[in-house]
Amino acid sequence: MKTGYWIFSLVLYSLLAGFTYGMAQEAVVLVPPFENQSGISQRIRYETATSGDQNNSRRYFSVDRYSEFPRSKLEHFLINKGITVAERRRIDQLLLESDFGHYSGLVDVKTALKLSRMVGANLIVMGTVLRLSKSEHEFKGYDIHTKSVTSFCELRVRVLNSEGIEVFSNLYEAQINKRYSPYYHEKNFDYGEVLNEAINEIDRDVRLFQFLRSYQGR
Repeated sequence: MKTGYWIFSLVLYSLLAGFTYGMAQEAVVLVPPFENQSGISQRIRYETATSGDQNNSRRYFSVDRYSEFPRSKLEHFLINKGITVAERRRIDQLLLESDFGHYSGLVDVKTALKLSRMVGANLIVMGTVLRLSKSEHEFKGYDIHTKSVTSFCELRVRVLNSEGIEVFSNLYEAQINKRYSPYYHEKNFDYGEVLNEAINEIDRDVRLFQFLRSYQGR
């Protein structure tokens, strides 16, 4: 009688455990390239391996630096905090082998949802570069001639579940003030520094990472 009871209990426990696993899983995160709405971009070459051999079968994309750089940094933050991130190489392979189109198309929510299911992600962290801007102030006097440049960046991060429902959202801002010589020229200005500082604000957002660590969903 006892043997039958323990077998029944074991079977019931296995069924319940399987049911629970199907209903709730720890976060596996897909991070697409950030959508750049700032109107300012810089094209760079993005290199990826298309097979398990890192030294062969490499392909190249032309991507926006201000979309790809925050994506890479955010993935780095997530991994360092123990959060599982969908494998980048697997994502790149699917992009090359499927009908997703251009690499930049990942910023589209429907496309990102489709890809997340293919790589087993149950959360998507969608980033947007809302603003990259600067203002200049020139000072002349007392035998001094300088330019003061203030740069500004605003980012938005949204977390979507596997059904495309927004479950977290926040804005992140950064501002940098610098003085330059009178020989400074606008074409030499790099928004990468202020963008990097805004991305670091994401890393300081305790609520975001607490949410991702505690997420239990499908």
